[in-house]
Amino acid sequence: MSDRAVLDGGRLLGVRFGPATKYLMIDIDAGSPYHPVKGDRLAIHRIRAALERLGLCESIAVTSSYSGGIHLYFPFGIEIESWVIASAAHQMFNLAGVTVEGGTLEVFPNVRTWEDGRPSLFNGHRLPLQPGSYLLNDAWELTHTTSAEFVRRWQHATARNLPELEAIDQAAEKFNRRRLRLSYKAHKFLEDLNREIELGWTGDGQTNFLLGRITLRSYIFGHVLHKKQSPLEGDCLVGDIVATAQRLPGFKEYCGHQTDIWNRAEEWARCAAACPRYYPYRKGKPAPPAAAVEPEQIAWNALQEQEAVLRLKWCVADAQLRGVLPAGTLERFEYLTLGYGFSGQTLYRHQQYWHPNATALGNTPPHPPNDKEFKSGKGRFKTPLPQMHKSLLGDRGCNAALPADSRPFWEGWELSTGCNEPSDKGSSDLDTDPGGGDCGKPRPD
Repeated sequence: MSDRAVLDGGRLLGVRFGPATKYLMIDIDAGSPYHPVKGDRLAIHRIRAALERLGLCESIAVTSSYSGGIHLYFPFGIEIESWVIASAAHQMFNLAGVTVEGGTLEVFPNVRTWEDGRPSLFNGHRLPLQPGSYLLNDAWELTHTTSAEFVRRWQHATARNLPELEAIDQAAEKFNRRRLRLSYKAHKFLEDLNREIELGWTGDGQTNFLLGRITLRSYIFGHVLHKKQSPLEGDCLVGDIVATAQRLPGFKEYCGHQTDIWNRAEEWARCAAACPRYYPYRKGKPAPPAAAVEPEQIAWNALQEQEAVLRLKWCVADAQLRGVLPAGTLERFEYLTLGYGFSGQTLYRHQQYWHPNATALGNTPPHPPNDKEFKSGKGRFKTPLPQMHKSLLGDRGCNAALPADSRPFWEGWELSTGCNEPSDKGSSDLDTDPGGGDCGKPRPD
């Protein structure tokens, strides 16, 4: 605006705060209970005492307009981030029991909210010394007002106000942590991200760094800042990254990726989602990807058992097809143990495959291995099929007597002497009896 338009006085002028400010302003409406003339006369001391703890001791009081509202300006000599001083002032007023709301008491710059996924603008306020705006003395009375007097008071207050930066940061941190319900570490992380992001581009070669910071804030805290139920992801996350980057100072002057900003934002969004170190706040760490479940390895003993069962089935099937499978239980047991080499334990455990009364022994047995399969060793068969052994039972169903010439060598042994066919001399001295039988030796037959 030109000087002529400003001095014309035909319209009211206002101002909004930028990223940083050199003053804080308190607006007390005429109908507020904190108004020093129309309301509580002592409440103003509580308001000033709350800000004194931040190092703001001197203020300039002016009427806001003909309505009778009051503006208290607290200028200081250094720049402080607007959102920080606003949060600190809100925290101090909360501790002092002062209600901050529209129509009662307002703080400029204000604590911004989020609208449609982006932070709202700071509230604007009227500039001083416009129609209806006059300087006030300590008794809250109108005084002769000139721009020079206002500037003199402004410079005096600036010299007296020495902001306590540590106290301001602590107050702002506590306010925002309570407002967003963040833990101490989470709020500290968010505060660090805000400091790096809000400065924007200040030179060339900063796009990669800033997009990374913006992506972290949107991915981790986006749903908290935007009051969403679920974290930002996919196109919503990419759009928030791009919108934030385009609003930052210096984007058009220094960002060298304005034409492909969407592609860069999409790459960063995929990178954040794939990184297990970062995850949306309050949503917990993502479950690690399920490891591929390898098929259960069959124990060696179980494998041997399976092969023994398969071999038993094939042997019984082969004997059935050749018509040589005995009908009796004992005969069949001996046929399989002596003829095929099965152990008794294997047959006892798997009687359903060979016992005459077994139900698993069907009329259509599995295909037995042929001669070629036996010769090639297929199915672990490396010997030809055995022949049926002759039964050891006699005609009367009992064991047959052995011939005399095939008597076992232990028949006739004297257990007390350990000798076979002791001599007639009856001598017990085996070393002096040459005519005795062979001591401890089996017969030649």
